[in-house]
Amino acid sequence: MHHLGTGGFSVYAVTKATVAQLVRGDALEFLPRWITVNNIQPSPIEMDGMVLISTQK
Repeated sequence: MHHLGTGGFSVYAVTKATVAQLVRGDALEFLPRWITVNNIQPSPIEMDGMVLISTQK
């Protein structure tokens, strides 16, 4: 799986990656008890703050 970064969104990207890795670890930890762990990560939502960051040069 390949992901491309966008300038100004490093904190957002790190947060998504952290949550994804946490869920992977939880899934392995709960596997012996047959507990399913799910993670839904939608694409960024265009908000005023994100528009300002992406237009700054």
